[in-house]
Amino acid sequence: MNMREVYPGVLAGVFDQGKEGVYVPVVISKQPGCGNVGRFIEHLLGEHKVVKFPNVINPQLQQMLMRRGFKLTYEYAEVYGEYVDVWVREVEEVLRDE
Repeated sequence: MNMREVYPGVLAGVFDQGKEGVYVPVVISKQPGCGNVGRFIEHLLGEHKVVKFPNVINPQLQQMLMRRGFKLTYEYAEVYGEYVDVWVREVEEVLRDE
C-alpha cells in the first residue's frame, strides 16, 4: 500500500471511490497523542460526503470514530470473499433558508 503524508503528522492510505465514499484502510500518526489523526478525520468529513474506515483494530481509533458519529457496518469484500467491518459516516447536508 502506498503510504504518504496525507495531513500534517498523519501517514495514511486513502482511496476515493466516488459515490461509495473515501476509504482509509490504514492511518498512522507520526506523533501519537497530539491530535493529528482527529484533525485528519475532521478534515475528511469536511471534504467528503461519505468516509469509511475498514477493519479498524485499534480501540483508540474506534473510540475516535464513535465520538465523531461513525457507525459500525459491514461490507462484502470480494478480495477476501467475506464481509468485513467498516466504520462509516455519511455527512448530512444542511439545508438553510436564506
